[in-house]
Amino acid sequence: MKAKLFFIHGFNTTSLNWRQVIKTCEPSIEVHFHDWDSGYFPENAFLRTNLNMVQCVFGHTPEIIQSLWDAEDRIDTETDMLVSKINDLCAENELVMLVAHSMGTKIMRQAIDRIAIERPDIIIHFMAIAGVENSVNFGCFDTKVQSGVNVFNPQDNIVEWYEYTEYSDAPIGRYGITHEENIINVRVNIEHSGYKESNYFIKLFNSWIEQIVSNPKFSGF
Repeated sequence: MKAKLFFIHGFNTTSLNWRQVIKTCEPSIEVHFHDWDSGYFPENAFLRTNLNMVQCVFGHTPEIIQSLWDAEDRIDTETDMLVSKINDLCAENELVMLVAHSMGTKIMRQAIDRIAIERPDIIIHFMAIAGVENSVNFGCFDTKVQSGVNVFNPQDNIVEWYEYTEYSDAPIGRYGITHEENIINVRVNIEHSGYKESNYFIKLFNSWIEQIVSNPKFSGF
């Protein structure tokens, strides 16, 4: 029985650009991509790829702000869909890895809470990448997850933009996750959308996968 990894992408994008990176860990695990309705439209390429420039030059455009709130409104529904998928695909005492980027960390955090209640038999490991979820909401996971890794950059301008719009207070992608012994913060110097092209991150990710697969009770990194 293979361990299972579920990847959740962020706001205004899809998992397409992440697939090559995430699938490098196959065939040791079974990979599932949770492609959710995050406000992505091909014609919005300017807004999608130039959030930092929009922030610096134009401020908070109505289009981006509205798209952000629309995506936020779908998080509960998307969490339901992800948890249902996990319940359907995972056998008893399954080893599950949850990996999320940016706004996807909000779905991941809620999913962890749900799994802890509905499927306490599942062994959970997670990796948050440039997360916009509030660091406080990632607290008290010591009884719910075997281990967690939070990859963050204090200089991440896109995560800062989310914080500046009051969408997320003290996001884990800039401040880390504190007061949890089984959650490790890895500080990097990688741009918000640059993780999938970063050799350092790819090596880090593959090392994380290998250690968990070889030792499901692994709790450090």
